[in-house]
Amino acid sequence: QLREFLPKLKECNEIVLNGNAMKKIPRTINTVKNLTTLDLKSNFLLNLPGEIGNLTFLKTLKIDGNKFEKLSSGIFKIKSL
Repeated sequence: QLREFLPKLKECNEIVLNGNAMKKIPRTINTVKNLTTLDLKSNFLLNLPGEIGNLTFLKTLKIDGNKFEKLSSGIFKIKSL
């Protein structure tokens, strides 16, 4: 499962998960501390976990083509976006 796999990617800079019919992003996304690009395009996401706000190096967040009902306030904590 992605939830258990993400902590193993601590040093990863880019994660591309577009077009995977994902409905949820695990809270463990915040364990990928060096993440600069997160591509979640074309999934079935309704929201993002608040923990996404802890990704302080994130510069690119691609979320178009999802079914968002609302955006997490955590996104607005990321000053590098």
